Amino acid sequence: MSNRIKFIILFIVLFIILIIVLFNGIFYPFLPDSFLKELSIIYPFDDSLFPPEIASPTFRWDDKSGANSWILRFEFQEPNELIEVQTSSMEWTPKRDIWESAKERTLEKRAKVTILGFKKIVGVKRFLSKKTISIKTSIDEVGAPIFYRDVPLPFEYAVDHKDEIKWRLGDISSDEPPPVILENMTVCGNCHSFTADGNYL
Repeated sequence: MSNRIKFIILFIVLFIILIIVLFNGIFYPFLPDSFLKELSIIYPFDDSLFPPEIASPTFRWDDKSGANSWILRFEFQEPNELIEVQTSSMEWTPKRDIWESAKERTLEKRAKVTILGFKKIVGVKRFLSKKTISIKTSIDEVGAPIFYRDVPLPFEYAVDHKDEIKWRLGDISSDEPPPVILENMTVCGNCHSFTADGNYL
């Protein structure tokens, strides 16, 4: 085989690789959903409305496409503004500064959140899955801690293990787990255990 033919073959191979890289690396946000498998976003739900003081939530999804890495892309209404991160786990909690920035940009404005699953083949990203939802931040605060029961599931189990039910008082702006303020109750308790004005339990 002459050097000329070898050069032509090498050029064609490199050109094909370049096209693949460009297609996957630049044009992936525009890939139609029918081209990729649809992953399932467990949380948050589509059209979620977050209170302005809420701490960073954990995005969770399920992907059966074979992907082992994911890109999360936040697209805001302001032109040329976006946040993009990469993770190797099917859950991701934004750092405080990232989340505060996202909330500020989505105050009474919808933003698109797209999760793309991929795996690298010979060093090239091959996108396999995609799902887009929208989120928004409200101007209305919760304005108070939330008192709730932490009930183990399924319900049939909880009925027979009432002592495992924990009562918590949580501030949604805190990154720490809500503290337990009541536990080891051997009888059923619910919202009707409060007086009408909420002063007594």
